Amino acid sequence: MRMPDKNNNKFRVIPIFFAFLSMGFGDVVISLINRVKESFGVSTFQAQLMTFSGFIMIGFAAYQLPLFLGFVVLMAALLYIIFTTLQAARN
Repeated sequence: MRMPDKNNNKFRVIPIFFAFLSMGFGDVVISLINRVKESFGVSTFQAQLMTFSGFIMIGFAAYQLPLFLGFVVLMAALLYIIFTTLQAARN
């Protein structure tokens, strides 16, 4: 019986992690669309456009900056979104 290669096993889980990452973004987008609609009183399309443009700007900043700095910007933006959503939920 042939033993599996240890390096090959590490790379087999990467698509699973990307699936969880994309599901997480889907959850965030839905909650943000609802918050934008309530806060600004806009239509569903406008709320979706605002949320989508925010993620595009975050992705563009992460692509243009060096890797570590892009990661820091992305995490700061996500934490800001999470904390403002929690703040709006409290009020």
